Amino acid sequence: MNDVKITDMDFQGRGIARIDNIVTFVDNALKGEIVDVEITKKSKKFYEARTINIKKKSPKRVEPSCPYYKVCGGCDLMHMDYQNQLEFKKDKVKTTLKKFANISPKIEAIIPSDEIFNYRNKITFHVSNDIGFFEKRTNDFVKVDNCLICDLNINKLIKKLKKLELEYITNITIKVSKQTLEKMIIIEATKNIDTSVLDKSGSVYVKVKDKYIHKAGNKNIAEKMNDYVFYISPSSFFQVNTFQAIKLYDRVKEYANLTGNENVLDLYCGTGTIGIYLSDKAKKVYGIEINEDAIKDANYNKKVNNIKNIEFYAMNANQFLTKIKDDIDILIVDPPRGGLDKKTINSILKLNPSRIVYVSCDVATLARDLSTLKETYNVLKVTPVDMFPNTCHCESVCLLEKR
Repeated sequence: MNDVKITDMDFQGRGIARIDNIVTFVDNALKGEIVDVEITKKSKKFYEARTINIKKKSPKRVEPSCPYYKVCGGCDLMHMDYQNQLEFKKDKVKTTLKKFANISPKIEAIIPSDEIFNYRNKITFHVSNDIGFFEKRTNDFVKVDNCLICDLNINKLIKKLKKLELEYITNITIKVSKQTLEKMIIIEATKNIDTSVLDKSGSVYVKVKDKYIHKAGNKNIAEKMNDYVFYISPSSFFQVNTFQAIKLYDRVKEYANLTGNENVLDLYCGTGTIGIYLSDKAKKVYGIEINEDAIKDANYNKKVNNIKNIEFYAMNANQFLTKIKDDIDILIVDPPRGGLDKKTINSILKLNPSRIVYVSCDVATLARDLSTLKETYNVLKVTPVDMFPNTCHCESVCLLEKR
């Protein structure tokens, strides 16, 4: 056991100390604290450790109300009060952009979440003869009966789920609507199991290999975002914090600054949410997504919302960028965590839109991409959006303008 002072924090929410003059990353520790730690991993360049006892507490510390907090590891910042979580995330965005892209755009006020608990509309539970999660950075199973950041309607289903034939199940995903309160359960199993215990629990699917078997309820669930309705299928992506997603899309719309005369390209459009959300202010919108099931959902969402000025295409982003004939005025990109590949960036530069709005779920890959785009575009401003309270993750909306 070592008695150490935490001198800083890394971007994963871990405290930073030195033991044997080696940088040590300490779980559940805040800057300024003095803690007893147990080293859990040693390498030549760094150690990893966990907090055993806190001798001097930071004024930013709060006591996590989750009984699984110390063993689950999913909520990196639940021991930090919410206002300081927001400051941590804003500083993370600012520092990462400076360090890895050498830019200092205006960092606007972080958009806080109205809910810091029970906000997640989707969760995937692991199954190992019970229901729970894998501990962070390990394959150790943590049984849970309740998750504080999950929607209450997700937690109400856990007791029922434990009555399933768990020996044949590997994962269970639950999606719920915050507005319509509809529910979807997707059970990944080695065979088509009996789900009658879930009758009247909403939409139920069993997924065997890559095949979805519809067992009960509607085939899709609906979510409302302001004046729009979006239908969500088993394989489609939807932002996990519905009310924060509305705030994020409002900021995208503000940055796009549409007048009704622009052609908009929405890359990585998923089920079409951003493109549809912007369509009332655009002349024409194109949505591109490689997932064919997502494009089917996007076209259905286009139909139910009666949108006439949007077209969706199931293809690789770079493939579409090399084929499009129309001039694109505004480009919206919301890529997966890995960001944009070099081919896509080169195609974007050839496309030459006057404005780019980049939505990022990983500021490190955002910084990497901006380090290339900044040669042609001015990076004007960035808004951090707290989509994931009590975790170290932060969404960002970035505005770039052609020089």
